[in-house]
Amino acid sequence: MRKLPLENIRVLDFTLALAGPLVSLWLASLGAEVYKVESRTRLDVSRRMRVDASGNMIPTGDPRFGFYEQPNHSKRSITVDLTVPEGAAAVRDLVKVCDVVVESFAPGVMDRLGVGYKDMRRLRPDIVYFSLSGFGQTGPYSSYRAFGHIASSFGGVDNLTGRATGRPASVGSTLDGVCSISGVLSTMMALWHRFETGQGQHVDLAMSEVQMCMIPEAMMDYLMNGRVRHRDGNHDDVFAPYGTYRCAGQDAWIAIGVTSDEEWRGLCRALGRSELADDPRYADGAARWKHRAELDGLIEQWTRTRKSWDLFHALQKAGVPAGPATTTVDLTNDPQVKARGMLTTIHTKRGEPIVVQRLPARFDGEYLDTPEPAPLFGEHNAYAFHEILGLPLERVHAMETGHVLW
Repeated sequence: MRKLPLENIRVLDFTLALAGPLVSLWLASLGAEVYKVESRTRLDVSRRMRVDASGNMIPTGDPRFGFYEQPNHSKRSITVDLTVPEGAAAVRDLVKVCDVVVESFAPGVMDRLGVGYKDMRRLRPDIVYFSLSGFGQTGPYSSYRAFGHIASSFGGVDNLTGRATGRPASVGSTLDGVCSISGVLSTMMALWHRFETGQGQHVDLAMSEVQMCMIPEAMMDYLMNGRVRHRDGNHDDVFAPYGTYRCAGQDAWIAIGVTSDEEWRGLCRALGRSELADDPRYADGAARWKHRAELDGLIEQWTRTRKSWDLFHALQKAGVPAGPATTTVDLTNDPQVKARGMLTTIHTKRGEPIVVQRLPARFDGEYLDTPEPAPLFGEHNAYAFHEILGLPLERVHAMETGHVLW
């Protein structure tokens, strides 16, 4: 089997919800041995949610079931109550044999528990310690709490998303994933630095700053020209026609983006209106952008009478970049997604089949990861504390019954 790039790397994972767990999921999928540190005193919210038949997340009172599988598969689970001195001490012992710590608590929480970066660095000088928070570890807002959509609102993304006459719009948990990928990249760079120098470091990633990096044009326009960008729907700052157009059927849409005269001629042919290619109002990119509103109306008159998937194939064959606005049902059954093998079926520890996503990259035609089921709550306590640290099993069991490993 292909050697994974992070084999022999051990990770302590103190993350909850979605953005943080997705960071450690990538590390696990790349071969790292990831130990998710959990506790009944602070149960991961994803263990309390489940997905119903309609695809909606709803609360569940049973911590064994929930939305836990997708962001936590391929990991191991240990249960430690960090508020108990013996629990914090057990984690400090474990960090001595680990390479990376990933945490997404509010700044200061890990320090108060005795497992912050300074504590860990004394025990493992070359530790890579990654912290994910809403606003970062420093600054006047460092203690403020945030999830993905809060960070995207503060980071300027939401105020540029939506119709010109509407309210700011969030793209939801998508932004957690963007922050997670930034976290993976940052952690990998810190690991590479350690391989080169032998030095560990503290990586401080603010979700709001990740969102700021998603609006480079708007930031540069203001910093260089003093112009403030505003919401303008799906219009592009340069190209036209460029937007999302209603199609036949219920809530059916297609995205079309024309960035050259050649693509414009292809769109005109697909429309059955080849004469538009020579219309002086649309003769070049600047003219089309000036008349973008009337172009949108003209195009949507045509798309409203056709199905989005038929348009997708027809426009692509005409050399026009286009794609339907898919649902999760579409993606799950799409032949391109199936051909690429992006989704794979695994079985949970309870034997239930579940479909999970793989890492979106193939190397020499193959995916690196082989997803394994998410761990049961506290499943690897004995392995971590007995086999790795060498504590007697009796001691491990006593820590469990004494609610230290809890």
